[in-house]
Amino acid sequence: MWKPYTILRFLDFELSNSIEIISKRSAMDFGHTSVTIPLKAAVRSGFLNLERNIKRGQTIEIEMGYDNVKSDLITGYIGRVNIGKTDITLDIEDKSFLLRSSLENKSFAKATLKEIVQYITNGFGFEITGDLPDINYENFKILNTTSLEAFKQLCSSTGMVHFFTSDGKLYVGFNYLYKSGEVKVDTKYIVENNLTVKNAAEKLIKIRATSFLKDNTKLNVEVGDEGGDLKTNHYRNITTESELKILAENDLKKYKYDGYEGSFKSFLLPKVDVAGTCKLYDNGLYKGDYYITETNVNVNASGAFRTISLGIKL
Repeated sequence: MWKPYTILRFLDFELSNSIEIISKRSAMDFGHTSVTIPLKAAVRSGFLNLERNIKRGQTIEIEMGYDNVKSDLITGYIGRVNIGKTDITLDIEDKSFLLRSSLENKSFAKATLKEIVQYITNGFGFEITGDLPDINYENFKILNTTSLEAFKQLCSSTGMVHFFTSDGKLYVGFNYLYKSGEVKVDTKYIVENNLTVKNAAEKLIKIRATSFLKDNTKLNVEVGDEGGDLKTNHYRNITTESELKILAENDLKKYKYDGYEGSFKSFLLPKVDVAGTCKLYDNGLYKGDYYITETNVNVNASGAFRTISLGIKL
């Protein structure tokens, strides 16, 4: 059985093992990590002596894997420190933490979506990837807000997802378009299986299709099953309802498929990343490719595991 290991690096300090980690990554939003250090371990290792130096915004690095074979390396910023009676908890944010700073008020007489995104993220050193919709704004104002709030509001209003890729780039764009790689998974090696098999007829799905036009107006069409699970999909510059309906009906087929849905718990290796392709096998039999929407890493005294959530069948 593989023996998990963890290393926490902060300033000139390094703490091996003795910590619990919960780390969530999503292909739709920014990531978050929580680290818990038992108070006895913090005192024994000398970490507690750093209490006065632990400040919001400082960088921290967490490495984990098995038998000194690295599976994950998380670099983030301390968002909150809680020193309790039995342990110390660190809330760690990804590079989105940098966007929490105040954003200077700005009025745009005319601007594209890309120009507004560039203004909000300017100065943080982010390399932005993704195919932004070609949307034009008039009299667009940014007032009394932070870069993070302005960015999230802009993404929400245009249906864009946003997350940092494994190589540190900021993805901004529509869902399911970014592909981070692929991994082969066989159910016989899964620790906990929460996948269910459903056929297309069992799935009640409604698609709400929205097309963003260049003049910043929207065109909306709905297709699918009344009372079904609502999926909102976004498109660019589709100017007629008939065209939009054809695209929506094609996308409906992506959700109404014969295959697996749900999640499963596995080990940290092989490495699985969000926005990747999971090539799923069942006891050696190929069952299809699925988009990975979320991963949750949990490392504690019971072991080190990653829970993978699947999205659409590719």
